[in-house]
Amino acid sequence: EKNISIARKAAIGKKVGNFSLPDQEGKMQNLKDLLAGKKYLLIDFCASWCMPCRQEFVHMRPLYDKYKDKGFEVLGISTDQSKQSWLGALKQEFRPWPQVWDGGTAKEKQISATLFYVPVLPTTYLINAEGEIIGNNLRGKELDDKIAELLGKADVKNNASADEEAVNALRAAN
Repeated sequence: EKNISIARKAAIGKKVGNFSLPDQEGKMQNLKDLLAGKKYLLIDFCASWCMPCRQEFVHMRPLYDKYKDKGFEVLGISTDQSKQSWLGALKQEFRPWPQVWDGGTAKEKQISATLFYVPVLPTTYLINAEGEIIGNNLRGKELDDKIAELLGKADVKNNASADEEAVNALRAAN
């Protein structure tokens, strides 16, 4: 029942409440401040031991670089229980977007267990400037297409078939 309740809170169309988590320097980062001046924020739940998460970072970097000045931000939320494991992974990889740690409290008090439904990793939520969830578990080309749809036609790979798919996605959404 608890999972169903949390899944409902984290459904598309629901608003995410403000939360704060520490970054790698221990400074608290909150959702409200991260959304300030942004149009869209991708919340990416990940962990150092999650190879699919770490592989996705390679794909996310060019997307982030392309859209960061157009109102797109990414927030990496580590669910690692070990702060050292999280910090070690950050040193190994270049993630230019904000990173915070959700592993410093009891599991039942973590953001990943109270405000969001994170049954597996990676799990992502796309929210708009008002904090409303507008997408979840978007990765790869699906994420590229959604961000292109929202922020303008600009496929990261810039190929014609991807452009055609983005147009079709726009038609399907209308």
